Amino acid sequence: MSPIIVPCLVALDLPRVLNIELASFTSPWIREMFADAVDEIRGTLGCVARSVRGDVIGYGVCQIVAGEVDIPRVAVTQEWRRQGVGTRLLGWMMTKAGSKGARTVRLEVKESNLSAQRLYENAGFACIARRPDYYKNPTDAALVYMCNGLRAKSQLPRS
Repeated sequence: MSPIIVPCLVALDLPRVLNIELASFTSPWIREMFADAVDEIRGTLGCVARSVRGDVIGYGVCQIVAGEVDIPRVAVTQEWRRQGVGTRLLGWMMTKAGSKGARTVRLEVKESNLSAQRLYENAGFACIARRPDYYKNPTDAALVYMCNGLRAKSQLPRS
C-alpha cells in the first residue's frame, strides 16, 4: 500500500524519526537539530511518511533561503526502501518549496550511496560538484546535486 505523506513534522514523531536517523546516517542528527523543522522556523520544513497503519516510515527536512532549497535529510526505514517513499518525500518538499517561491534545490549525497543518487537523478537533479573526504567515519566524498526551474507543481514521476 502506498504511504501517506504528512506535511509536517511534529514533536511526537521525533522518537521514530530519530530511530530512522540512527539507522540511516553514520553522523546522525540529534533531537535538537530537528527543532527548526518541528517549529517551522527560519524557512525550515519537515514532513513524514506514514504507513496506512500510521507508523512513521520516513521523513524529510528542507530549508528555504533566498529562493534556494537545501535538503539536508531524506531517510526511509530499511523495510520501506525502494517502494517510492523517498520519491514522495522529495516531491512534497520540492512542491512546497516551489509554492514558497524557491526555484533551485541543492543537496549533498555520499558518493557511495548509489540508490540515493538514482532517486535524485530520476527527480531531475544533476551532479554539479564532488567534495573529496567530506564525510567521516567512514571517509567518503560528497556529490553535490542541483535541480533548477522548480515549480509549485512537482515534476517527479509518480511512484
